Amino acid sequence: MVVGLVYSIKDLAGSGIAEVIREWVGAERAEVPGARRAWSIPSLNAVMAEYEEDIIYVSGFEKVVDGVEYIVYLSRHSSAAGVPSLTTHHTGVPRREALAGGRPLTLSIANPPVAYTLLMNLFREAERAGLEGFEITYEVTHHGPTDVSVPLTFVEIGSKEEQWVRRDAREVVASAVIDLLREGPRPCTPSTGFGGPHYAGPFTQRSLRYGECFGHIVPRYAIKELLGDEGALASVVRQALTRSLPQPVKAVVLKKVQSSVKKVIAEIAESLGIGVVVA
Repeated sequence: MVVGLVYSIKDLAGSGIAEVIREWVGAERAEVPGARRAWSIPSLNAVMAEYEEDIIYVSGFEKVVDGVEYIVYLSRHSSAAGVPSLTTHHTGVPRREALAGGRPLTLSIANPPVAYTLLMNLFREAERAGLEGFEITYEVTHHGPTDVSVPLTFVEIGSKEEQWVRRDAREVVASAVIDLLREGPRPCTPSTGFGGPHYAGPFTQRSLRYGECFGHIVPRYAIKELLGDEGALASVVRQALTRSLPQPVKAVVLKKVQSSVKKVIAEIAESLGIGVVVA
């Protein structure tokens, strides 16, 4: 089994992180159909691929590379607020309209232990490097791609070009990824979150305190869009609770969700034998 590392040449943060990884651990040129360039990284048991297009529209890596266990997308994060950040999240569109890749009301396969390990590694490596002024957090599930048949996790530098090009930020993320691949995912309790804001601070804090590792996190604004359409809501909830590997979700955490939504989530969770916690 190998791990895929994917980025876009047009992405200053993703390409910069990839360059640091290759510089530090060495890489051998390889061929990945559809990719602009590719490398094998034997020391990490990984294959890295570079694409022309934005990676929110890239899928199919696991179909042309044998034995892919999971994929990590190396990426920038953009925000109008411009807050310096290091983030990790899973992909999917828990809304009726897909504004950034993927298909509406469709979630990809999450990998809670990988996102959790990246999150913990980012905190550790940022402290070691003395990287100050960066918010380190989960983001919610909010964009594509969605048509990926193995678990997929994003790790990102945000939120403007002045952060994307920083060597120290790139090194922190590269270190977090390298340590994940060398040491493997950390033990944790696979969980799903509902509610809260886009920058999922409440769920980040629960990971730090309780060892809960979050796969899909469906934010308050997405839930609000689905009110009144119980079928769409139930579909998103069921996907969030079942599309998780390599372990099934064991806990659901609710953060200020409406009582009608809480009822739907609780019923589906109970049918799957998953406990619910109101944070």
